[in-house]
Amino acid sequence: MKLYTLNTARLQYLETGQFIIRFLTDFESLNLDPATDPEFKTLYDSLKTQSPIYDEALMQIRAKAESELLVTQDEIRDKKLATLRRAIGVYRYIDESAEQSAYNLLRILLSVYKKIEVANFEAETLGLSNLVAELRSATYSFEVQTLGLTVHVNNLETANNNFKTTFNTRSTTTINTAVY
Repeated sequence: MKLYTLNTARLQYLETGQFIIRFLTDFESLNLDPATDPEFKTLYDSLKTQSPIYDEALMQIRAKAESELLVTQDEIRDKKLATLRRAIGVYRYIDESAEQSAYNLLRILLSVYKKIEVANFEAETLGLSNLVAELRSATYSFEVQTLGLTVHVNNLETANNNFKTTFNTRSTTTINTAVY
């Protein structure tokens, strides 16, 4: 058997965990008594106690699968918002006064939510929920119907709700996860 030097500074987490397990297994298989050295026994018992906890903590280091799903759902939300903005923008040069008035009112509303898609997840979620609520309110519902935007508002609301569901599930899971 060829022996290799061990560079402890370059050990990865899993290698470190396996190194600890290997040490404990080998020490027990040699039938050595750690009590012959009181200081060693204290360290040995501590290592033996902490090893299973360390093994459980190793699995938390890997990335959560929900992160990728959240990014995808956030991109979908952003596209639905862009679609709504473009659908409103179509009426920028319309000659009919009712549609021109609806466009101007909705353009002002959308300016309040300018760049909401670059906000953090929580702020964007709340901002889009508020936008949808305002578009459905009595103040803007006539304008939304006039420009035929109901389908776009529904799509934005659905995308935002899907994101909220995934984010809330992940948040609950994270809260209930043991921290090591």
